[in-house]
Amino acid sequence: MNKNLKILLIGGNGFIGKTLIKTLSEKGYKNLTTTSRGETKQRNPDIPNIPAVDITKPETLGIPIASADIVINLAGFISFARKDREKLLIVNGEGALNVLRACEKNKNLHRLIHISSTSAFGVSAKNIDETFRFDWSEDNGFVYSYSKFIANDAIDDSIVPTNIIYPSASFGSGNKNTQKILKYAKNKKRLFLPTGANSIIDVRDLAESIVVVLEKAPSKENYISCGESFRFSDLFRITCNALGQNTKIIVFPQWFQKPMLILARLVEIFGSQKIGYEQMYLSFHSLKYSNKKLKKLGYTPKYPIFQTLEDILSEDSTQ
Repeated sequence: MNKNLKILLIGGNGFIGKTLIKTLSEKGYKNLTTTSRGETKQRNPDIPNIPAVDITKPETLGIPIASADIVINLAGFISFARKDREKLLIVNGEGALNVLRACEKNKNLHRLIHISSTSAFGVSAKNIDETFRFDWSEDNGFVYSYSKFIANDAIDDSIVPTNIIYPSASFGSGNKNTQKILKYAKNKKRLFLPTGANSIIDVRDLAESIVVVLEKAPSKENYISCGESFRFSDLFRITCNALGQNTKIIVFPQWFQKPMLILARLVEIFGSQKIGYEQMYLSFHSLKYSNKKLKKLGYTPKYPIFQTLEDILSEDSTQ
């Protein structure tokens, strides 16, 4: 890989982007540029940033993408609230397509790497790999997951050399979801948790996997990037251990799912955003993903979840 190629990181000042920039810089990539919708105080001061770039406004994408050799699209919107359905479709669906169309006009583009989500695979009782196809023909109440799915076929079918990376839930310092888990667990004598499970990846491992795809993957091959799969009860048990707490973990029985889903529907109807139907549904299902395809490129995650949590707590204590 020519490390002098111009790499444009759309949405590169966010949680994943900051770690990815550090990883790319450590590996010798020097020609990096980020974009943001507005001026941002959180960006890396050593990396040029182009403001006023909004993936929902195609007219803002043409100039920065036209001069890029590689585009990594990290931009997106995360919400499981049904009231945000339209915004999710616009940002994660139409926005991704706007980036693709701008890339199609750059005849010298080496690669578009689109960062999707394992949520785009929907739900399965079996291990999910890159070939799995979920039936999205019915309205199943999944707003975020569907929004991450709808642009991916167009990206695959495009003339642009592309890769789609599907990260599982990523943890790291500065991540809102990680902070919510730590806040929920902290100083609790008892925790009540659903029966489900999901895969988690340290953001440093995710950044490494993106670089592996950049350097080693052929065009039009897509990859799941995930770490270990944990039941939520085990995840919070590990979290409490990292916090130095002896917390009792109480797991809801599976039959509890139905009344909780009814409650989640009511909560959405009456406007509270503390919980959504999609989140509740997924929390009672065990989702497992395979990263065997990515490992064939020579990638192996380095950070176990306990190490991730210890590093986050250590970093937070010094701030």
